[in-house]
Amino acid sequence: MHRISKQSAQNAQEHATIALRHGFSVELQGKFLQRRDEPTLQEYGHFIEDYGQIIQQYAEESLRYSQSLHNQDYSTKLYGLAVEAHVKAAVAHVGARANAP
Repeated sequence: MHRISKQSAQNAQEHATIALRHGFSVELQGKFLQRRDEPTLQEYGHFIEDYGQIIQQYAEESLRYSQSLHNQDYSTKLYGLAVEAHVKAAVAHVGARANAP
């Protein structure tokens, strides 16, 4: 069975935590835009808030997988799932940026 290093597992967990914070930040930016008087900005705010929540969901998934690595003998399969969820969070972050005013 193939295994990843403890350092790689720790890095995956740190990246997931950072992505989670980014998701919260994106969500807050969306909520801020929703308080503006301009309807277009409010609409963007709704989209951006939704993206923030999506980022958080994928980041939490990545975090769960990366935290499980320590208990699952540093499995490459589990590491791959953590990375895949992190990539989805990053794609959602890009989507939020594309919809920003």
